[in-house]
Amino acid sequence: SSIAVLDLFNDKGELDESSDFNAKEEHSAYAISKHLSEMEVWRASAEGLNTIIINPGMIIGSGNWGKSSGDIFPTFERNRFTFFFFSAYVDVRDVAKIAIDLMEKNAFAQRFVIISENKRYAELGKQIRTKLGLKDAEILSKTKLNIGRIANILFGWLIPPLRMLTKTNIEAITSFNTVSNHKIKTELDYQFIPISESVDFHLNHYINDKKHRK
Repeated sequence: SSIAVLDLFNDKGELDESSDFNAKEEHSAYAISKHLSEMEVWRASAEGLNTIIINPGMIIGSGNWGKSSGDIFPTFERNRFTFFFFSAYVDVRDVAKIAIDLMEKNAFAQRFVIISENKRYAELGKQIRTKLGLKDAEILSKTKLNIGRIANILFGWLIPPLRMLTKTNIEAITSFNTVSNHKIKTELDYQFIPISESVDFHLNHYINDKKHRK
């Protein structure tokens, strides 16, 4: 699944496994699809199927450049702007290992949030653009994004990229929610790959793939 389905905060003001989806809030189509999928998994669990739901943050990995979370490297390479928000990130190798470890431990009928760190999106951008020999990206304020939303209403039919500037998307990229990984670290005594190491590792693959395509 995804941390996109987590809504209600725990007593510490964090999002965790107890953070139920709040249908009264406005959500992206992506989050709604993940929530509905989870409902099917919980139904199967109630009927006797062994199930585990994992909710990763943004997964940093290699390949699929330009698609889903694999778009992070080419996006920061071509765009000279970024956003001032925190998100939760995790290395694809951690996600794969944890999925196997949980199955081997028979940790069924449970949900686990899988994130390494909460980190500013702009920090990732700075690390990526510095290694690519590019200047730091400009951080777009919420005010500028809302001006873009007005432009979307007026000209979105004419300029497709503006259609991304919806109220839901702007709230998502200007939020400062903290996501907790306490449960999975306790369950498996797990040590995550630091995100700075993850970015360097997969960015090297991205750079090498670019060289081979030339």
